[in-house]
Amino acid sequence: MSNSLKASQQALDDLVDPARRLKRWNKHDDKWATKADISLKTLQRFWDRRPIRRANFISICRAIDLEDWKAIVDSSSENQFFKKPILIAKYDLRSDREIDYTQLKNALKEQNWSEADRITRLFLLQLCWRNSASEWMVNGRWNEEKFKQDVDQIPCIDLHTIDHLWTTYSDDHFGFSSQKRIYLEVGGRVDGEFYETAWDKFAFKIGWRQISYDYDQMIFDVSAPKGHLPVCLWFGGLCFSRIALRLEECRRAA
Repeated sequence: MSNSLKASQQALDDLVDPARRLKRWNKHDDKWATKADISLKTLQRFWDRRPIRRANFISICRAIDLEDWKAIVDSSSENQFFKKPILIAKYDLRSDREIDYTQLKNALKEQNWSEADRITRLFLLQLCWRNSASEWMVNGRWNEEKFKQDVDQIPCIDLHTIDHLWTTYSDDHFGFSSQKRIYLEVGGRVDGEFYETAWDKFAFKIGWRQISYDYDQMIFDVSAPKGHLPVCLWFGGLCFSRIALRLEECRRAA
């Protein structure tokens, strides 16, 4: 089952709406959001039939005593993305740092996009010789130069492996390469610097700006806009622009 779910219109009309009326709650009731432990934005997305995290979807249903949450799911949106099996050979998991990318491969193969995104961030930190993003802070302030230097020395083989897994298992819907193409289409430059106008256009096109860059509102599903994943928001737009530069450097060096 997909890690993000959306409701069917029929289920909203026939099951959800009557159940919330019994509670005497409106469609965007604070009491409902509080009981489900979600934000009002997430509840709005639920009613708009937009994908939300599976755990949030279940909580919304159970808050109005609908235990059979699977009956609410729009089944037509599930598991329709891939039409054929995808095979990744072992040599496609190469690493200059002796990193085993099998965990990332498995998460992507299972379409567990949120887990794959989490693993990707951990691998990027590891490739930058960091345990956490806080290590890019110096005297309580984020050190952009330190970050740039770390990203610039990520091995090309490893960056290619991560990007190759994302693009392959999403049929080029997600991945750094997909994001780079979109960034160039909106006028961005692959030189490692931050360009606010291009970044705003890029972030809007891949669906980040509409949710105010709120990670909890990211869409971990193939219904998300192209390029929506993986998420890299360290130092805002500088994170993506620096990775895009490294991708380009590796492409030229190949």
